[in-house]
Amino acid sequence: MKTTRHHANSGEDESAEADDGTRIYSEGLGGAIDLDNLADRVIKPIFKANGMEWKGWHAYRRGLATNLKELGVEDTTIQCILRHENVSTTQRFYIKTAPRVAQEAMRILEEKIACTAVVQQAALNGTLSA
Repeated sequence: MKTTRHHANSGEDESAEADDGTRIYSEGLGGAIDLDNLADRVIKPIFKANGMEWKGWHAYRRGLATNLKELGVEDTTIQCILRHENVSTTQRFYIKTAPRVAQEAMRILEEKIACTAVVQQAALNGTLSA
């Protein structure tokens, strides 16, 4: 199914009504998909049934970018998927470091510097042999 996003002032479809950016036009479905309606009818009930709260499309896009990054997808590919003009926008505002990734990074750092701390403590105590 081919989808395209319509922006009211883009000149893509002059006959269409002004669009607030919440519609995606789909050839397969014969018209516009109202994303807010989709969220209300489909996404929010699923979230509610699973004890979660829908935070909106912007949060969805940030989550998508973060998960793609964790899967090893290149930043420029994530930029393309989100249709950002500049990869720095994607990197600065959309790709977030997941807490478990940060924790794992700190664990690795701790392992690397642990032996340094032992050597420094031994030097301070005068127990370091040459």
